[in-house]
Amino acid sequence: MKVTPELVLKRLRQAREFYLQGQFSQALREYRWVAEQIQDDQENLPIVWIELGWTYYQLQQFESCMHYLRKALSSGRLDTQQ
Repeated sequence: MKVTPELVLKRLRQAREFYLQGQFSQALREYRWVAEQIQDDQENLPIVWIELGWTYYQLQQFESCMHYLRKALSSGRLDTQQ
């Protein structure tokens, strides 16, 4: 299956739905897939890292949580509202 921007957005929406439903393992799977697909998109990748970080937090995987939140913070792409 070819990875299209539409597919990436669909999987990102699915990840967010899983997160909101408390299905954190499924959300993690989707967020990780999205992050892998957009690894060259330095504008949007830090936002996915934030969402990955909070998903790991919900799974009580605090080391991974901090890893992704620190990556997002150090990217220099976030503003104070994010």
